[in-house]
Amino acid sequence: MGNALSPGQSVDSEDCEKCLKELKNYERVRPLGGGRLLRSFVCLAGRRPVVVKVFAKKGVSVDLKPALTRLAVLREALKNAKNVAPLFLITNNPLGCYLGRQYYAHSLYDRLLTLPHLTWEQKRFISYQLVRAVNTCHRNGVVHGDITCENVMVTSWGWILLTDFATHKPTSLPKDNPAQYDRFFDTGERTRCYVAPERFLDSKGGGTLREGVLHPSADIFALGCSLAEVFLDGSAVFTREELLDYRNNRYSPLSKISKIQSAGARNMVASMIQ
Repeated sequence: MGNALSPGQSVDSEDCEKCLKELKNYERVRPLGGGRLLRSFVCLAGRRPVVVKVFAKKGVSVDLKPALTRLAVLREALKNAKNVAPLFLITNNPLGCYLGRQYYAHSLYDRLLTLPHLTWEQKRFISYQLVRAVNTCHRNGVVHGDITCENVMVTSWGWILLTDFATHKPTSLPKDNPAQYDRFFDTGERTRCYVAPERFLDSKGGGTLREGVLHPSADIFALGCSLAEVFLDGSAVFTREELLDYRNNRYSPLSKISKIQSAGARNMVASMIQ
């Protein structure tokens, strides 16, 4: 889906608004976030709030069937999984493509920035749930592809749900083109970067946007970064520049990880991002 866009091209918000009007049984409430590839909206399906992500086809020539097939396979694989919120809506019409999931008021990142800060016991429980959710995905043959605290929803009683699986995003990126990274992975306009280092390719080695099979180790790296952010009350472990330096052995995140209060948690995070 994303690979069909030309360099620098983003989906137009007005086109997505028009597409959303063609989706029956969903009433638009408000826009949600500012994604460059998909535009998200809070909608009502009857009385139930949901999130609908829209990809407008205007001006874009793309075959969406492979991406939609992967999403449908993912939904079936995770339909009974705990701590996971896969898509319930996957549909396509001449104007656009629509992906829908349950609406949750707060992401894990939102909670990390909200007072009072999480207690150590709450952080441990959230971390346990996250590890279990990723393990469930991998046991069912699913790699998330974009694990961040923004893609984890949290309820008022501390239950977490892994959302927004990135099967439609490229498995590799050119390391010397930050615009491509921003389009696919920096939709929250934060400076953090949790894309596994091996997914960035040198231009001389054919570095470009690529689709392919993503190894579970990429999720483990992103999970380690996200767990560190939980333990550090929202402080990011890597920016994009730091991660590329880390890839070339010119940067170490140990100074940040050392601030985690538990030696066991520090060692776990360090082993996941090594």
